[in-house]
Amino acid sequence: MNSVLITGKLNTNYEFTQNITSNISILKLKEKKIAEIDLTVLQNCKNLRGLFLSDNKLKELNLEPLQKCPKFSDLDLSNNILNSINLKPLKKCKNLKSIFLDHNFLTDVNLKPLQNCTKLIDITLSYNKFTEVDLSSLKNCKNLETINLQDNELKKIDLSPFNNFPKLSSIILPTNQLKELKLYNFPSLQELDLRNNRLQDLDIIPLKNSLKLLRVNLNSNHLTSFDFQPLQNCTSLEFIYLIDNKIKELNLISLPNLRSLSLGINSLKKLDLTPLKNSKKLSSIILNKNQLQDIKLVEVPNLETLNLKENELNSIDLTPIQGCSKLNQIDLSFNKLKEINLSPLKKCNNFQYLNLNDNPLEKLNLIPLMYCSQLRIFNLFRTSLSSLNLTPLKHTAIQFLDLSECKLKSVILSPMKNLNSLDLRINQISSLDLSPLKQSTKLNTLYLFSNQLKSLDLSPLHFCTELRDLRLIDNPIISLDITPLLDFKKLMYFVINDDVKLQIQKSKRKKKISSKVIKSLIKKQSIEWI
Repeated sequence: MNSVLITGKLNTNYEFTQNITSNISILKLKEKKIAEIDLTVLQNCKNLRGLFLSDNKLKELNLEPLQKCPKFSDLDLSNNILNSINLKPLKKCKNLKSIFLDHNFLTDVNLKPLQNCTKLIDITLSYNKFTEVDLSSLKNCKNLETINLQDNELKKIDLSPFNNFPKLSSIILPTNQLKELKLYNFPSLQELDLRNNRLQDLDIIPLKNSLKLLRVNLNSNHLTSFDFQPLQNCTSLEFIYLIDNKIKELNLISLPNLRSLSLGINSLKKLDLTPLKNSKKLSSIILNKNQLQDIKLVEVPNLETLNLKENELNSIDLTPIQGCSKLNQIDLSFNKLKEINLSPLKKCNNFQYLNLNDNPLEKLNLIPLMYCSQLRIFNLFRTSLSSLNLTPLKHTAIQFLDLSECKLKSVILSPMKNLNSLDLRINQISSLDLSPLKQSTKLNTLYLFSNQLKSLDLSPLHFCTELRDLRLIDNPIISLDITPLLDFKKLMYFVINDDVKLQIQKSKRKKKISSKVIKSLIKKQSIEWI
């Protein structure tokens, strides 16, 4: 068995050598810091099928020796610093199946040498500096499955050479500068990715026969409308992404296999979701940052996420989702809701996250939430609630409860065994019974600052030994018994007004104080022994 020696240089200017056998079929020299390499000896490697030189420091490369390799099929030069590449030596490589030139600095590439490489399956030219690429030379490459030109500077691209290609499944063109694009008949297309371009309009009628289509991504373009009708026969479609466009109106259609509908950051004022009633697999509906004033929800059994954040909803009927037993989270924050009926959530046994912050809510009945045993996060900050009874939450798994910056004057706490954080800051609370927190042994954050509290009994916190942060500043508290905090070793922050008279029970006078924060505070402020 003959051996041959490949030579070159590393980017450190050291010489590079590699012994290989002449009957080698795959040559992998990834991540070797190679700056130069002479491939001449490969002309004697008649069985060579693959050359993998990715993740090196190559600025140029002579592929001439490969024309003597009749079985050659796979070339990977990705993640180098190539400024140019001559593909002419590949003209005779009739078995060529894949070329990876992504993550280089190429500004131009001539694909004409590939015109007779009819076995070509994948050509990846992403993450380069192309402003234009002529694909016409690939019109005979009927086995092509993937064309990837992601993250270039393309202002235009002609896809007509791929019209009626029987195996083309992926067209990947995101993050370019495309203002327009003409689509064609792609019978096997599964993925169309055009996100992060400048498309103002897109005629998708040619996709009506793309019956295998699974994913369409048009995020971050300038689309003002989108017609779903041509997709009515694309019953395999699972994901539609239209986030961050300028769409004002939309008529949905029945898409039985749809899993995710993403329409956030548009200009929709109303939307009827009922055409999706047969979308049994639909799990995510994203409609945040629109101008929605009216929305008709739909019952779909696998719905997990409903995001309506930052709209203009004055009201919403949750009744249609009462049968969505897998519903996990709802975000209705930053709307104009003055009231909301949570009763439909009674049957949502997996419900974990509810965000109603930044709404002018004036009243709220939490009783329906007593059935949501998995509820963990509940946000109500910056609402207009003046009173709130949290008792129904004792049946939940609530961990984070934010009621800050409301207009609360009265709050009835609840035993919440899993409570980790309770935020009641910046309200108008004048009296608060902490007794229910005796069971909140996992509590580590309690914010009560900027209220109207004149007194506060901390004794119920005796069992909250995980407490790390307790803030009571900006309350008209005159005196405070801090005895329950003496043994809180994990307490890192205890913030109160400087003029508050600190008190400790006399029975603890000779007892060692374990809390460093309290010990430090005692040195600064006088103590009254009671």
